[in-house]
Amino acid sequence: MIPFRNDHVGSFLRPANLSQAREQYKAGNITYEALRAVEDQEIIRIIEQQKENGVFAVTDGEFRRSWWHFDFLGGLDGVELYEEIDGPKFHNMQTRKGGIRVVGKVDFSSHPFVEHFEFLLKHAGDAVAKQTIPSPNMLIYRLEPGANSYNDREQFLQDTIAAYQKAIQAFYDAGCRYLQLDDTAWADLFSEAGHDKLRAKGLEPAEELKIMQRMINETLAHKPADLVVTMHICRGNYKSNYFSSGGYDYASEVIFGGLDVDGLFLEFDDERSGSFEPLKYVNRPDLKIVLGLLTSKTGELEDKEYIKARIAEAATYVPLEQLCLSPQCGFSSTEEGNILTEEQQWRKLRYVKEIAEEVWKADQETVVVEAFINGHHVPSLSQSAKENPANPAEIVGYFPVTTKEQAVEAIEAAAEAFKIWKKTSIDERITRMRKAIEKIRAAEPEIVHLLSREHGKPLYDAHGEIYVSLMWMEFACNEAASVLQEEVQEHDHGTTILSYDPMGVVAAISPWNYPIALSTIKIAPALLAGNTIVLKPSPFAPLAAAKVAELIAGEFPAGVINVVHGDADVGVELTSNPLVAKIAFTGGTATAKHIIKAASETIKDMTLELGGNDAAIFLDSFDVQDERAMRRIVISNFLTTGQICMIAKRVYVHRSIYDAFVEKYIEAANRWIRIGDPFDANTTVGPVNNLKQKNYVQGLIEDARQRGAKVIPLGQILDQQQFEQGYYLQPTLVLDCDYHDPIVVEEQFGPTVPILPFDDVEQVIHLHNESIYGLTSSVWGREEEAVLVARQLEAGTTMINTAAVQGLDVRFPFGGFKQSGIGREYGAEGIRTYTELHVINVPKTLDLPYIPE
Repeated sequence: MIPFRNDHVGSFLRPANLSQAREQYKAGNITYEALRAVEDQEIIRIIEQQKENGVFAVTDGEFRRSWWHFDFLGGLDGVELYEEIDGPKFHNMQTRKGGIRVVGKVDFSSHPFVEHFEFLLKHAGDAVAKQTIPSPNMLIYRLEPGANSYNDREQFLQDTIAAYQKAIQAFYDAGCRYLQLDDTAWADLFSEAGHDKLRAKGLEPAEELKIMQRMINETLAHKPADLVVTMHICRGNYKSNYFSSGGYDYASEVIFGGLDVDGLFLEFDDERSGSFEPLKYVNRPDLKIVLGLLTSKTGELEDKEYIKARIAEAATYVPLEQLCLSPQCGFSSTEEGNILTEEQQWRKLRYVKEIAEEVWKADQETVVVEAFINGHHVPSLSQSAKENPANPAEIVGYFPVTTKEQAVEAIEAAAEAFKIWKKTSIDERITRMRKAIEKIRAAEPEIVHLLSREHGKPLYDAHGEIYVSLMWMEFACNEAASVLQEEVQEHDHGTTILSYDPMGVVAAISPWNYPIALSTIKIAPALLAGNTIVLKPSPFAPLAAAKVAELIAGEFPAGVINVVHGDADVGVELTSNPLVAKIAFTGGTATAKHIIKAASETIKDMTLELGGNDAAIFLDSFDVQDERAMRRIVISNFLTTGQICMIAKRVYVHRSIYDAFVEKYIEAANRWIRIGDPFDANTTVGPVNNLKQKNYVQGLIEDARQRGAKVIPLGQILDQQQFEQGYYLQPTLVLDCDYHDPIVVEEQFGPTVPILPFDDVEQVIHLHNESIYGLTSSVWGREEEAVLVARQLEAGTTMINTAAVQGLDVRFPFGGFKQSGIGREYGAEGIRTYTELHVINVPKTLDLPYIPE
């Protein structure tokens, strides 16, 4: 959901070295390039700080600006900055000199802010990149007398609207999907003093109210549907001071019932802002109201219960689900900044997040999904509940027990849709998929929230899954046209055409550990190749995957994407029905064997990504003092609570460094592992996904203990009560076990890992290769030596000096040797695997010379 439950306005206090660099640049002591380097460095830092403090939508802190508004306005064609004028006058304070004037036709051709946003987006990672710009009203109402070259006000308004429309499109084309318009002009309507100021300029407040509304609505008239635009209405923010007061009453019907924005950031932090009563004019269920109840002007924290009571009061006018929380303004609307410290700034944002979580956690809705067949939801006679692994007493949602007959209906719908879909152009398929990508990106906050609740993975991990999913989908879109392009070869014997033809209906069965990523890994290439699909998510994580599949389906014709749930009989139908041309399955090897048997009657094409007992091998050249490397191996063991097919599940360490390695490993694990509530920003390891898996892992650990192994608990439990109520297991290190103990040779798929010594390379290669699995592996040590060892391992992917998701590259194929799978996903091969290679020969010589007449 954008805006987020806990959000912020955008600006942050400028760090001292940035302020110093700006002064040096003004004085001519450093070049622009040197200033830009400092800005880049500090923006990267502020992005990471925002994420660390629980912010979901990150900005560049407005670090490249001096003023929140003048810098952007001065970059428009026909507008220039100048300093020969006093700046805006605030309550008992005069700002420094500076303003804007219009010297020609207002337009937008190019603007440095677009490049600035591209830098932000590049470094935002899995966070949403939020761009803030002043509202078009700021150009209309912040010009001093004599500072406008236009004689025709109507033409000035029209040109400003057109310029802003171009600006919004430019930001959108650069990748922006969350844009905020900042506007203090409305504050002139909130008091008699403001009305007097307008009248002194020859303007009538009632007419200007209409013009302000028009400027916003016409500016947004052609905005892309998946661009979220909010507006921040402010009463001024300069060195912790303000320039206007008054409630929203005079303009309330227009602001709350007549603006075409998606959300409003509103100041309600003190008595100057008036009451909540104007909120009664909110007349749209999709309009988000962000309550600015905490001041950004001081570092003192407000009383939590008072803030909660204020939210409850606002909820008497607007439903709680439409409300969000933020500070009332930015922390540094100009480069001078407000009067508080950087730590107070971050503490304030953490406090906003803490309050929001407490308020809206109790309001979490129960999610209900249905089968989705031929473009419609299909009700089921019975449903199953999905509990929250962190709190099994909480039901996150319900999913249907799809019948075998409904599965047949879904397959037949996909087969019928295939007749038309296979004829569509690759350009149309890519266009539709790109729109689906943007829908997922826009819905990421809600998806992440749901995924974390139903799966148990911490929020950062849930965001990471969306990040990987979108990265693959975008790669597939970028490469599909070239990968699927038919090849025409002219040669001495004639012409040969290699055509990559769609296969038909794909039955996709996804697992519970990465339910979204391992669904989209199938959906994107299957559809881009011209196939249709029936998806069956895992019953242990069915909700978020179903929601994402439906988002994608919304961009495709009915029947192209279908979603079913249900028991084994549904799985059997999907894998045996003669209309299904291909099976794409990710899951356990034992289940795959049943699938192969079910499919044998109709000889289907298959891509099977199965279990793995992935080894990490540490050579004697590995530096045990390398703390970053030790952190990487710990993460590769316990990310997603160890529930990843490619996680490092057994660790072999050369005996010469074994003792030192174990010591440093324990230190690194105890630093990184924090077991707790998935919604706690401090949590790195959440619960096991389901009780069955928890019991299985516990059984392996207990078996190892009974065999004489030493079991060492790792990390810190953040909340003992939470730990005891959920499907939690404290991560463990297992030492002194035998090479062939079950905990070593079986795939644990949970938060435990054995570490074993080896004596030479030949021995460890044998230990690695004797496994029935061969999905991934990793070799750690001097690179040249590690690569030589890697070449001798039987594995689909071997990583050097990293492991698991940290070493994943979607540009290249991924799959396993032996019982770890059949076929490859990701890379060009992961797209072509959803096609049949059709060879068309046109020989020059049509008859064979040696065949008698």
